[in-house]
Amino acid sequence: RYVDAQENKAARAQADAQAVERLLKALPPAQLRRFQALRDRCLAVRQIAEQLREPDGAVSMRSLEELQLSDLDRLLWIYLRTLYTQHMLERFFQNTSFEQIQTEIRRLEDRIRRLEKEPDSANRAKIRQSLQANLETGHARLSNLEKARENYELLQAEIENLETKIQSITELAINRSDADAITGQVEQITKGLVRTEQTINDLGFATGVEQ
Repeated sequence: RYVDAQENKAARAQADAQAVERLLKALPPAQLRRFQALRDRCLAVRQIAEQLREPDGAVSMRSLEELQLSDLDRLLWIYLRTLYTQHMLERFFQNTSFEQIQTEIRRLEDRIRRLEKEPDSANRAKIRQSLQANLETGHARLSNLEKARENYELLQAEIENLETKIQSITELAINRSDADAITGQVEQITKGLVRTEQTINDLGFATGVEQ
């Protein structure tokens, strides 16, 4: 069982690494630089964590090894997924617009009104049914686009919040060199990312890694 557990752990690590690589390749240059800048800040925290070691090599207070491997890595992964989802939404907006959908809705409504003035017939009923179905689809698309824009604004706010929090952690680590204080800050951030993760999952963009 130990061997199986180790193999499963190795397979999961490989899958995670592949997912990260895939998302990094998908990011446009500006967002890739944004991720790299935040990752550099996390690396700075890790380096400071190493300096908090006792002379004999032990880590003071809570193990900062655990902090490095769990909290900071999870934070970076969520940040990367957030940037990727934002990029996918931007691509979606490039191919979809309120104006186009609203124009199509008005066109369908006009056709239905004109159809109502025509004599009853079997074909008229079928045509109206088809037009009505298209109209409902148009309204659904409009609703989805409105929700996507709201989610985009939320993602932008969360990205900025993450960057500010990481800057705060870096400054705290440099100025206080307090392992417990650093740990507490990172834990507060990761606990506050539940909403961000849920937003990403709701959008349905595949990331290649199980939650």
